[in-house]
Amino acid sequence: HHYAHILAMLLAYLNPQATTDGKNLPRILGRLVTSLRGSDDVLLKGANQLMLGYKFMQTRNPIRAYQLFMETNSFFPKSAFVNLLLTTAYSRFSQGRTVQNPNRVVVSGFGFLTRYVEGRRDVEAEIMYNMGAFYHSVGLQSAAVQCFESVIALECCPKPLSIAAALDLAL
Repeated sequence: HHYAHILAMLLAYLNPQATTDGKNLPRILGRLVTSLRGSDDVLLKGANQLMLGYKFMQTRNPIRAYQLFMETNSFFPKSAFVNLLLTTAYSRFSQGRTVQNPNRVVVSGFGFLTRYVEGRRDVEAEIMYNMGAFYHSVGLQSAAVQCFESVIALECCPKPLSIAAALDLAL
């Protein structure tokens, strides 16, 4: 469910007035792609790659999602959002049965997490939540708990994010 939250953050980033949840994301991403038709080809291709990558994450194919997100990253190398998607893809990929060195995959994912943090320094609650989600997904539970607790402790934290952090702490 973390990648659905990440995509919701992208949509909020693109349109702060919109409120989304994971159930509406495919429809909203489709609208985003449609609205970009006729605009810059790179932007349209990037949006298409994100949408396809999301679908591959849904079908539990993180390798293909990773390939699409890396291609998008070549268009938008400084995009905090794309780096966060790559972080998510790496964390999912590290859990695969065929991965020979999952620790190496996690370290690579952490590199993209660092790029994401550098691109979003102004949103502390979001950063801490996504760091907690990454740590949780790769099995670093104590680090995840610290991140989720810090999200809840922040006074400026949006309510949906603090609720999500509390739910993740309960797991």
